[in-house]
Amino acid sequence: MSDDRITLRQMLSQQKPAVVCNMTSKRNTIGASWPKLDGSVTIWEDFNLNNLNESYGHVLDFPFQRELLVHPQASESLTNVAIENDDDINHLISWNDRVMQPAQDQSMGYHLPQ
Repeated sequence: MSDDRITLRQMLSQQKPAVVCNMTSKRNTIGASWPKLDGSVTIWEDFNLNNLNESYGHVLDFPFQRELLVHPQASESLTNVAIENDDDINHLISWNDRVMQPAQDQSMGYHLPQ
């Protein structure tokens, strides 16, 4: 694939730098607003990489023009990130959103080959 093309798989699987966590453990609590589970929640055995590739591999491997998937590089956005308190996790979450939004927009906006 030429350098002007990128797949969703390449974009979404870029290696992220290690994130240092300097927080100390706190007591685990359950908020009153969390729903009570009745025990019927089970592991979804069919949700695995093989099945995802079989069903959506053609979408993940479709080559888009690189400029259509402008996204923050993990190596640029997450270098030297440290988790010092509960609010710092928002930086990681916002980076994920900035990566996912253009990927979602492009994958839903094209008629991909079946």
